[in-house]
Order: sequence, then C-alpha cells, then structure tokens
Amino acid sequence: MLAFVLLALPSVGLSDDRTVIHPGFNLFSPQQDIELGKKASTQVPRQFAILNNKRVDQYLQRLGTRLAAHAPGYKYPYQYRCIDSETINAFALPGGFVYINRGVIENADNEAQLAAVMAHETAHVALRHGTSQATKAYAAEAGLNIVGALIGGNTATSLMAQLLGGVGVPIAFLKMSRTDESQADILGAQILHDAGYDPQAMADFYEKLGNLPQPAEFFSDHPSPEHRIERIDQEVDRLNGAPANATHDSREFKAIKRYVKSLPPPPSKPVGPVADVDAGGPAIPSTEYASFTNGEFTLAYPDNWKSQAQYGGASFAPERGVINDAQGNAAMAYGVIVSVFAPQDISGNTPTLEQANKELIASLEQSNPKLSVMRAAESTTLGGQPALSTYLQADSPAGGAEAEWLVTTLRPNGLFYIICIAPQKNYDAYGSAFRAVIHSVRFPN
Repeated sequence: MLAFVLLALPSVGLSDDRTVIHPGFNLFSPQQDIELGKKASTQVPRQFAILNNKRVDQYLQRLGTRLAAHAPGYKYPYQYRCIDSETINAFALPGGFVYINRGVIENADNEAQLAAVMAHETAHVALRHGTSQATKAYAAEAGLNIVGALIGGNTATSLMAQLLGGVGVPIAFLKMSRTDESQADILGAQILHDAGYDPQAMADFYEKLGNLPQPAEFFSDHPSPEHRIERIDQEVDRLNGAPANATHDSREFKAIKRYVKSLPPPPSKPVGPVADVDAGGPAIPSTEYASFTNGEFTLAYPDNWKSQAQYGGASFAPERGVINDAQGNAAMAYGVIVSVFAPQDISGNTPTLEQANKELIASLEQSNPKLSVMRAAESTTLGGQPALSTYLQADSPAGGAEAEWLVTTLRPNGLFYIICIAPQKNYDAYGSAFRAVIHSVRFPN
C-alpha cells in the first residue's frame, strides 16, 4: 500500500477561473501529518514565547475556523494560537497547528489583512508543505526518483523518527521554498475569498510590509517568490474580485487589536537556554556588526563574536560557541563557518553549481554520518552571484539536534560555502544574525 497520498484540489465549483493547485509528492499520510504536527507543537514553547491568552486565542480560533472551513483537501483539526512576539510573522506545522505572532494583529489594518496571513498559513497545511519538504529532502539525499516512486510505510515511519529525534521544531516545517510560498499565496487568496473576505487584503498587507523601514520577519522566513503581489492580483482577477458583501473589518478585530496592544510587552529575550548565559550557553548575537575581509570576500558578523581566519575562509562564533564533542574534539555548536571546497574533477568538465553542492554535502556526510538534508537545495544569490541554499540537520555537540544552513556559490578557486550552525531548539535566536551575515557577503570584482 502506498504510504503517501496525492490529493487533487479541484475547484469548488464557483463561477471563476481560479488556479488549481495539487499537493506535491509525500511519503506521509494525512494522519501522520497530524501526529507529526502534534508532537512538534510540544516543542514550540521551547523556541517561542506563547501568549497563553484565552481571549486572544479564542478570537483567532473563531477566525481560523471560518477560514479552515474553506480549505480544500483533508479536513485537519485546525488549531490557531498566538505567539507573544512583536515581530510580524506566523508559521504552521503539519496537521493544522497554526501560530500567529501578536505583531501581525498589532500591524494589520483590518480583519481581512489578519485573515490573509492566517489563510496563507492554513494553505501551507492544506497543501501539506511541511511533510512534502521533508519527503523531497529525503528523496534527494537517498537518490530516489520522485516520479512513480513506490515507497513502503516503513520509510515514512523511520523518517518520522528522524524528524522528531531532536529537541525543537524540525526546520523542515519552518522553512518553506519559494514555490511553496507562491502556492500558499494563491490558495490563501482563494480561501479568503470563499470565507467571505476581500482577497485583495493579502496583497495590501504584503505591500504594507514591504514599505516598513525594517524588513518584516515574515519575508525573511517566507522567501518571496518573484512578483509576489502581482501574482496575488492575478488570482484576485481570476476569482472575479471580492465576493458580494465581502468582510473587510469587524468590531471584534478592533477590540482585540486594542486589547493586544494594552498587554505587557513581549519578553525581550528569545525563549530557550541560548539567552541564559549563566546556564552555560553563549550570549545572544549582538545587533551591532563588525567587518571581516581577507582579499577573497568581505562580510559582517555580530560584534560580540570572535573571528578566526583560516586558509581560504574564516570562522565566526560567540564565546562558548565552540565546545568539545563526545570524542573530546573542539566543534562549533553556535556560529558560522566560511570555506572553499574543491570538487573532484573526474569527468574533465567543470562541475555545475548543483553538482559541486551535492559533492560537498556528500563529503560532509562522510565526516558526520548523522548529517541529513532537511530541505533540498533551492536557488538563491550570494554576493550577487547565483547560489544554492540547503537546510541540513545533524547531532549538536551541545546536545539534541543541530540545524545547519548551507549556502554555496561557485568561485574561481572552487565552491565557496557558508554554514550557519545552531542547536535546532535555539535556531530562531540566531536566525536574524545568520541572515545578516549571508546578505552582507561581497566578492572583489
């Protein structure tokens, strides 16, 4: 029996020309999505400050239930909760566990804009993006052909154990691809429309976020597809615009927004032991940056980290970021490694970026058998050059699972790569610093 389910999401029979989206290849069943999401949700309080406010959660649940009633595919037991953070962000776990930062409520102009973010996350669940990402990462690592692959249930069971083996929410559930984001935008707009909201609210909110002085965390964790707002506008046209008597705002939303703004401010420190220096973990990354250059590249790094030049690269880590592993060897648990990898030229041809990236990961796996790909490589840029971004997982020398963000690009002297490393349970405390380092990389002309 197949251990995966391919659910076609047909049009709901309305007189419009909506885009039809089909979920991708998936090793897991919808019931396994729920099991994975339920177990992963128990780790959320370790990484995020939960607001735990009954009034706010009940409002989000009512609004979410209205949206989820129009989500196609398997009918998951959708649950909506509020994260006590002023950053504008949200995320969803498989099986219907959706989390909305209070910053979304505080910055939305009306209920339709809040509903747009919730519909986007609901679409990720309906399209099963979290477990599809994990499936694609496994297939890429195992060298499987996704099309027509018939994989038994034991594979899904073992992969579930791998995903839930560490401490923290699996990074495959938190980091989506650009294709996933585009699909969630399109289906989210459809859900908004069918729930009686003006779907244009999604484009309006994204435009507002794009005009903020500081980039919204939502765009950092939800990589923007090309022409994101324009594609939503196109889908709104396909839906024939807003439904009759569309909801834009409500008195309940205005009351909740005022109430949330009146609550005590969120905790100033990230959740988890990383923020607790006395517990032996490093201090959180500084928001001030120092500069490093060695003739091959320049970058910026938090000024409370130490830099150490190495042949062809460098390492950057906070105090207590490098610790001894189980074998007594010094290993980086928190920080960034920059280096150059020389692919083996066995064909006489210059390897492509994709080939060199796969060879690097294979080399890393040889030195660390516990290393696994959690999200397959996708295109990005590094220092203005074409690059690949891959998310990995391994055992952390600090205990539990380790999340690794690998970014690679070809340079004249080989494959230039950066690995951003932190325990998975604390990764969010380092995410902004890692993104700043990656975006600061520059190469000489």
